[in-house]
Amino acid sequence: MVGIQNYVCDNFGPGVHLAARMEAMPEPMRITPSAAAYNLIQEEFVFEERGHHDIKGFGTMELFFLEGEKERTTTRL
Repeated sequence: MVGIQNYVCDNFGPGVHLAARMEAMPEPMRITPSAAAYNLIQEEFVFEERGHHDIKGFGTMELFFLEGEKERTTTRL
């Protein structure tokens, strides 16, 4: 349906606020995941510790730099 009704969806909450604050922190061309994201994907990717940083409204959080994918090894039986 075009032109009948315009739906607007705004998402606000802690996740959006954290994402906005994290977006303002990284160095150019680098990805900066939090410890929570690191814990979920650490088996598949290589990280560099960035240390603890104060995030407004969230307190001190441990941050990392995502360096790349880990090399996968395959074994044939």
